[in-house]
Amino acid sequence: IQLRLQAMPCRIGTVSLRPTFSAGVTIWQPGHDLERSITDADQALYRAKREGRNRIVLDESIGNTTSPSMN
Repeated sequence: IQLRLQAMPCRIGTVSLRPTFSAGVTIWQPGHDLERSITDADQALYRAKREGRNRIVLDESIGNTTSPSMN
């Protein structure tokens, strides 16, 4: 998704825009309910935005993995 969005030209009048994509990802863990999993993914998304956007961040309880920015 990230690469495809980045490759899509977006022009509004004379202004050219480059879309970006950020995501927070988690894996369901035994003992976690749906609300906890959503919260974990949401926190990872906010971390992706703080770290420069246009990246995919894995929930810290899973690991400390961030995709490189696709700039």
